[in-house]
Amino acid sequence: MKYIWLVEKYLEGEMKGEELRRFELEILRNPELATEVERIRKLDSFARKQYARLRNSSELVEDYEDLQHVVDESILRDDLESLEIRKISNNDSQYQDFREKVKAASLRKDIRENYKNKVLISKKTILIAAASFALLLAFSLIIVFTRFVSIEPALVYEKFYEPYTADLLIRDLVTTSDDPYHSGLSEYQQANYGMALDHFNQIPSGSEANNVIFLLKGICYMELGQFENAILSFDFLSDDPVLTDYGKWYKGLCYLKLDQPEHAREEFIQITEHGEYFIKKAKSILKSL
Repeated sequence: MKYIWLVEKYLEGEMKGEELRRFELEILRNPELATEVERIRKLDSFARKQYARLRNSSELVEDYEDLQHVVDESILRDDLESLEIRKISNNDSQYQDFREKVKAASLRKDIRENYKNKVLISKKTILIAAASFALLLAFSLIIVFTRFVSIEPALVYEKFYEPYTADLLIRDLVTTSDDPYHSGLSEYQQANYGMALDHFNQIPSGSEANNVIFLLKGICYMELGQFENAILSFDFLSDDPVLTDYGKWYKGLCYLKLDQPEHAREEFIQITEHGEYFIKKAKSILKSL
């Protein structure tokens, strides 16, 4: 683009003598300049061709301003073949007057011209288009209404349920390799939930210094399909400052499995209002109910 004014000067033939010789030598040495010269030469050629086409085509178009707007009645009388007055019956008293005939002929011509400009559509095409629109409307309504239909609670349960991974520390509970908690935790981590529950149930109630035992027992009940017992176990977590969210989350899932979505919704709403760990999951699952 930096050579554009020199290129234009060169192509217009304004360069002379030594200036022309040096510029042509520079074209041979400089590929960038040679490219620019060729580009502008092509643009100039294209513009000239388009201008020539425009000039040639403009000669075929009749200027409206040059047309005569005053009709000479004597000329019309002498050149009836160019008019369509003959199509009008001369016996019709309504068209006896020549001016009326001219007016009628012009009116018929306008009607024909307007008719040509109309797009004709067959009845079959209209019916097909109407049927297609009706199907599209019905499909759209199905999509809109199905968005507000709750998903089967059991399917929501399967989508969101994951067993607790037992990674919380046990507070104030001394364990050994053969105590019930240690044995139950080992079975739990191997997904032997029935055997784990047997070990957890051997822990005396007075020794359950950590509420995580109730959480693990609740998960075992869920895995064994005993969802009512699981809910009772999770109820013990309602006062725990850390595990209360876990209890409400798994209780809500239990209610889904028991086909009690209203109770499940209550648990998830409480999590969104006061919870910490499961807020995002609770909001997500509420959208599915």
